[in-house]
Amino acid sequence: MTNPPTVNAYDTYAIVSWVSPGNATLFNTYFLQAGLQIAINNGQGLLLTNPTITAVDLGILQTYTVAVFSGNGGGFEKLGSRVTFTTNIPVPSGVGIGSVGNTAVNLTWASNSYAQWYRVEYYETSNSKRSSSASSESTPTVFATKLSGTSVDITGLTPGTNYAVHIYAGMGDSYYEPHGTVTTVRTLAGGEFLLIPLPFFLNVY
Repeated sequence: MTNPPTVNAYDTYAIVSWVSPGNATLFNTYFLQAGLQIAINNGQGLLLTNPTITAVDLGILQTYTVAVFSGNGGGFEKLGSRVTFTTNIPVPSGVGIGSVGNTAVNLTWASNSYAQWYRVEYYETSNSKRSSSASSESTPTVFATKLSGTSVDITGLTPGTNYAVHIYAGMGDSYYEPHGTVTTVRTLAGGEFLLIPLPFFLNVY
């Protein structure tokens, strides 16, 4: 028995992938909403040659069903069962670093009309100032959950350390992991300080 397709749903798009049978060379995907078939990607979901499709222009918080059929020119057979999924709310955007200290950082982000609250997690990354990925051993620390505002002061950090901060949008009792916004920041080391450029005025007199 073949496995059903796998769906990773975001806010306005979803990535659908499946395992190709050995003799399959073509794939057809069919999307339904409220029991009715709908056109996806301007009708480009048929006769695919790769076992994946990114369905775009979906509705936020909408429920869809997808079915995948495989064939080799002599007919098509359904791969596993249909899969029903619901798109998420948008991730927080416009994340900015307000201030950076030795043991604390301030982050702000744009208000999300769909989010009822926000969740903030962080973890240490590698020692490189430009690193944006955590090691597999990193365990996120939950700093705030069900935060109603659009800014946070993360305290209790280690000086001179790189962190990745995840900000998730939540609704009801759920937050939409792993589709959060990631920001990297490095705390100041002991004796280090930020240089703030001063305005330059040209004396023309």
